[in-house]
Amino acid sequence: MNDHVGLRRRHKASPPSVALRCEACGRSFRVYPYRATTARFCSARCARPVVARERGIRHRAELGSVARMVNGYVRIRTTRGWEYEHRVVMERLLRRPLRRDESVHHINEDRTDNRIANLRLMNNREHDRMETRKRWSDGTFVRQAPICGVIRTERHVRGQPCRLRCWGRCPHHG
Repeated sequence: MNDHVGLRRRHKASPPSVALRCEACGRSFRVYPYRATTARFCSARCARPVVARERGIRHRAELGSVARMVNGYVRIRTTRGWEYEHRVVMERLLRRPLRRDESVHHINEDRTDNRIANLRLMNNREHDRMETRKRWSDGTFVRQAPICGVIRTERHVRGQPCRLRCWGRCPHHG
């Protein structure tokens, strides 16, 4: 019953390839004939910067570039990557990097106002306590959820899921 035992599998012959020269590095590379009219580069590494230049796209933002975020903060491009501007301003004032347990508070609550006079260095615990007090007085913390017992926060208002195990059954997830 094993008719196929001992038979060799036949491989389909691959179509002949065409030799081309990479526009970026000048190396020779081979492609199948159907790509001979469209292939320009030997690899994605060679293609990326040229194609980006042709499309007018900068590969990386220049140092000092500024972007306003959806959350209202301003970010700035530094040698370490994108950083919040208020943190960069405070680091320059202190002449040292901020520690993990430090926060920078905007005194007038305007996240775009990054003047030194408007910034205050606080530890995270102190900053969280102050922000929580402010939200309680604003009425942002409204009620306690019946199933998971979590207090309604901005997270729930924005529609983000609860991190506890109520799996969305609470009315505050609606």
